[in-house]
Amino acid sequence: MFRCRFKNVMLAIVTVGLLVPGICFAKADSQESLPLPVRQVLYKAYTAMNENKPAEAAALLCKFKQDPKNAKDMEEARAMVEFGEGNARYMAKDYKGALACFEQAVKADPNYSAAWSNMAVLCHEMGDTLKAGQCFLQAYNTGEEKKSDLLYSAAAAFLMTEQYADSIAAFERLFKEFPQQVTNQWREYAVHAYLGNKQPKRALQLVEYLAVNTEGNEWRRWNEFLLHQYLDLEMNKKALSLVKRLVDKEPGDPIWWKALANLHLSENRLEEGLMALWAYGKITPWNEEEQKLAADLFLVLDVPAEAVAILELLPEKELTASMVRQGVYCYRRMQQTDKAIALLDKHAGRLKDKELTMLRADIFYESGKFCDACAAYEKAAKEGCSPGRAWLMAGYSALAHGDKNKANLAFQKATTFQSHSKEAKNMLKRLS
Repeated sequence: MFRCRFKNVMLAIVTVGLLVPGICFAKADSQESLPLPVRQVLYKAYTAMNENKPAEAAALLCKFKQDPKNAKDMEEARAMVEFGEGNARYMAKDYKGALACFEQAVKADPNYSAAWSNMAVLCHEMGDTLKAGQCFLQAYNTGEEKKSDLLYSAAAAFLMTEQYADSIAAFERLFKEFPQQVTNQWREYAVHAYLGNKQPKRALQLVEYLAVNTEGNEWRRWNEFLLHQYLDLEMNKKALSLVKRLVDKEPGDPIWWKALANLHLSENRLEEGLMALWAYGKITPWNEEEQKLAADLFLVLDVPAEAVAILELLPEKELTASMVRQGVYCYRRMQQTDKAIALLDKHAGRLKDKELTMLRADIFYESGKFCDACAAYEKAAKEGCSPGRAWLMAGYSALAHGDKNKANLAFQKATTFQSHSKEAKNMLKRLS
């Protein structure tokens, strides 16, 4: 059966771009409540960082936190000191050291949003995308100011690591909490997440939106995909409605006509399917499979002239025995027995099909060419094509053109076949 195939219709998961916020180098949300020694060392450390001396800053903070006399101050300000050292080590490209510091910072203060955010960026740069997603989500959840880029980065990271349920949850929060900021990119990635989680119906509303609210190649891509989704979900009425709109909008695009033909034929609407297939063929040449289908449809719909016209366009080597029989049938319907015989003569030898050999003999007999029929039936019998019937018909053919001797011999041979023995013996009695 003719089937519309879309190129790349299944949306390939593209490389999802994380909207990485970047490392936060803020000294603190507020340092006024910190012990004086902590404020002093942080000031020196961030001054060194501003002077592009991150190693010096890291060493300063590391020494401070390891000094026993600062133990009490560290109990109160560990998160800030670890955060500062993490920033310094990040600047110095000591990523493992920076990660350890950020981990200590959030351990000391689980609600330290900036530390979670910096750890997320660092994990992303180190290739641990799943952990990056988890940290972005924590940064968003703990932040006083809810930033959509953090939640989006979490959703995208979960998508990239195939944590589809987590990605869906994050995208749905994005759509709910930032309705005015929703972009088509967010919608597309959410579609990927739903499909990855095997929830195509939940993705459908987003796909329908994108099919309407995009332009150019994106519009085409999303409409192809929407049609594919409708077909996969067996929503044939919606699929038909969509493809009719697409045909009306872009009547010169063959893919929509091909899809329309497929939909009609799948529902056994042969006339409508043939009309759509015909329109498709006027825009772009049919391939051999489509030509064969069109010929079949014309034949079924009793349009033999069009059927043979299409068959005649096919390369000889592509004509099967079944197609030759169809062509013969069409010529006989049009009372063009000479063309039917010519078609058989042209292909019977190549196809070596016993039914075609017998069909050739039958056509001669039906058209009153009994001498030719007799020879054809004899040939069929010798080739093992229903030999009992072939010898019997050879006898009738010989009798019809007045050769009783040949008829007698043919009927005698027919008596050796049980299914035709009785009739052959009766004919021999009449001839005796």
